[in-house]
Amino acid sequence: MRPKESEEGTRWGQVMSELERALTEACEQLRLAQEEEERTEEAMDSMERRYWEGYVEALGFVIASQIQGGKK
Repeated sequence: MRPKESEEGTRWGQVMSELERALTEACEQLRLAQEEEERTEEAMDSMERRYWEGYVEALGFVIASQIQGGKK
């Protein structure tokens, strides 16, 4: 493997690692938001849950896109 390819692979790995970390954190925030919504039944808590659901979904899409297009 040429040095440039090695650097690209390292960067790709770093990006994927950061995305996975963000997804783990977002999943935890979603879990907490779901628990809070169940506990309080407040509309604002429902909005918080919906926010984290969208964030998790978006990160999943980005990760899937990286996997499909990033490693050739």
